[in-house]
Amino acid sequence: MPTHCTSWARLIRLYNTCRLPCSATLTVMRLPKYKSLRNISKECKRIQEEIKAAHSTREYDRVVELASQGLQADPENKSHLAKMHLTRAKGYNNLAIKQRGTPSEEEKAKAPGSWQRCLQDASKAIYYQDKSTNPYMLRAGALQALERWEEAVLEIQECINQGPGREDRSVHEKLAEAEFLVKKSKRVDLYALLGVEYGSKASEPEIKKAYKKAAMRLHPDKQGGKTDEEKAKAEEDFKQVGEALEILSDPYQRQLWDEGHDLESIKQKVEMRKQRGGGHGHGFHGF
Repeated sequence: MPTHCTSWARLIRLYNTCRLPCSATLTVMRLPKYKSLRNISKECKRIQEEIKAAHSTREYDRVVELASQGLQADPENKSHLAKMHLTRAKGYNNLAIKQRGTPSEEEKAKAPGSWQRCLQDASKAIYYQDKSTNPYMLRAGALQALERWEEAVLEIQECINQGPGREDRSVHEKLAEAEFLVKKSKRVDLYALLGVEYGSKASEPEIKKAYKKAAMRLHPDKQGGKTDEEKAKAEEDFKQVGEALEILSDPYQRQLWDEGHDLESIKQKVEMRKQRGGGHGHGFHGF
């Protein structure tokens, strides 16, 4: 008779589906090992049903608790461990999203910790040979939530290179999105550069007003008595606020900026639009 846990589990599955020969069925049912595995099977099924119910009611802390019970229910079954770690990772991810969206500052502060635990459980799911793209995508999402943009790109690249995501178009699309977010994270904040109080929610008159104030302060004629280094810095900043105004006072370019495009990407898209004959608006210039 088989001695390995997974072999016993296979016998029980065959028995439960009436596919085991009668003689083998009688042998299995007489053994204490059968009763033990039967109990494990029942416990795992109970946990799975309760996890499904907790997901439907968005009780993600309960999902985490149940997945932890599931890990203890059948600790020798790698496939089961991978599934439970993945389930708990999803629970922590959903819990973090819920925590971040709550009005309570105390709850918001818990979100990073939940994403860290999501990372840990997704890694363990991979370790226990979960062959899907799910744990990689969970890790990438958690890393982005923690603003670890470049690590998220590496995670998705690993998913592609290791095999699960190699032929998956959605994973390649996620990689492009992650690379876009890396570029976005490295941009200078044009709204902050102008000193606009309400950022992307600012109106055009508010942007123009902020530009006038910044340009007046940085204008070369206002730099008397300063060192050459300070004058050079003011000149560079003066140039940058002009570029910021050019972007933010043009509706098309401002939309691209708010979507996350960097200056180089915006320039390329404006040129492509010109070539197609679309043109673009003219920003506000001067005082």
